Amino acid sequence: MTRLATGLALLLAGAAAAGPTAGPAAAPPTTPGASAGAARDHRPVELVCDRMEVLHRQRLARCTGRVTLKRGEMRLTCDRLEATYGADGEVSAAVCRGNVHFYLPPRVPAEGADDTPLEAREAGGEQADYDAERDVLVLKGQPWMRQGDSVVRGRGIVYDLAEERMVIEQARGRLRMDRVPGVEPAP
Repeated sequence: MTRLATGLALLLAGAAAAGPTAGPAAAPPTTPGASAGAARDHRPVELVCDRMEVLHRQRLARCTGRVTLKRGEMRLTCDRLEATYGADGEVSAAVCRGNVHFYLPPRVPAEGADDTPLEAREAGGEQADYDAERDVLVLKGQPWMRQGDSVVRGRGIVYDLAEERMVIEQARGRLRMDRVPGVEPAP
């Protein structure tokens, strides 16, 4: 079973148990002692767009027209974006609206690394809130996420990019389960 399929299966089971009365999707909790801080992406966030309005006093940038937010290999595109930035000029958070599309290319582990390869990940919805400091993406408005043949939809999706952990509210979807060579499925 792929890492995503395993994670989605557990998340789907939890979401089903929570039922339709569950509250809004929340950011995944950080476990003390976990690698939460070490795995975060600290590269700068880049914004590319047709038109940008910068309000220095409010530390706010508004982008319209073919908007792309980049951080490392991660790409987030949309029609409109509002980003806040700190005194250092680095983007701390962004809200994307309209035709939101998230893309993260496949990950191939380095030779000898004890890491699982991952297929490209894509997601979308009507709105995405990106917390650059925590490296967390929250998708709203008919959100969906796809990896290979696995597709999941829900009322809200929280994706912790550093931990590669998703929480899906009111989840429904299709998961691809890979057979492990030499291991027979349970009856």
